[in-house]
Amino acid sequence: MNKRLQLNPIKLSQPITTGMIETKGDDIKDAAYLLKDTQLMAYVQTPDFEGGLESGFAKSIEAVIEQLVEPKEDK
Repeated sequence: MNKRLQLNPIKLSQPITTGMIETKGDDIKDAAYLLKDTQLMAYVQTPDFEGGLESGFAKSIEAVIEQLVEPKEDK
């Protein structure tokens, strides 16, 4: 019998920025913070003028870990 792993989907929004937003100076982080009670979010800055696809993905994963994962207490 083939058992399938069943996952509960997490509804996560991850607002990301671009070079235009970074240059203009829009405050996406604070805008996302206003919705924190209604939507699970992890904000990340990914300007076009810094890094590439791999670094943007890495920053995205780091943001989720830093902002949403709570440290485990030592026993």
